[in-house]
Amino acid sequence: PADEQPEPDPRSHWAYQPPTRPPVPNVGDPAWVINPIDAFIAQEHARLGLSPQSPVAKELLLRRVYLDLIGLPPTRQELRAFLAEDSPTAYETVVEKLLASPRYGERWGRHWMDVWRYSDWDGYGNEIRESKPHIWRWRDWIVESLNADKPYDRMVQEMLAADELSPHDLGALRATGYLVRSW
Repeated sequence: PADEQPEPDPRSHWAYQPPTRPPVPNVGDPAWVINPIDAFIAQEHARLGLSPQSPVAKELLLRRVYLDLIGLPPTRQELRAFLAEDSPTAYETVVEKLLASPRYGERWGRHWMDVWRYSDWDGYGNEIRESKPHIWRWRDWIVESLNADKPYDRMVQEMLAADELSPHDLGALRATGYLVRSW
């Protein structure tokens, strides 16, 4: 724009400021606040004139967390066990169990495989290189990396240069399947 002016000091831009933790607001219904984040939500609800919904039924809560974290509903045995549990930490225990499950990496790996254009097929005329029969190794590496909580930046580094970063680590070398797939 013709009237655009540069900032007087680029270091004053918000992106260069250290993050600060805002004070947790006091809300009208402290019983609704289980977590500090809830206080910020309650403050915005009050500003908009909204009231919170009542807590969800235990069976629906369990179904939601299963579908969110592993993409599958709980079995009947898991549902019965959860409904029979009276511990105040029952929900947290289920969440930790699901995060530790190999199904977690399978569920979220699908999204990363879509982003990284993974497909498990071999042969599409002369356009496709013939190394595709082993691309499943890259798929397994993605799932295993997510289940191991490997940082995203490390995953990208391994996909682009595992042969240089860890030339003797056969597990990491599978990450370079990205280079084969993304021609």
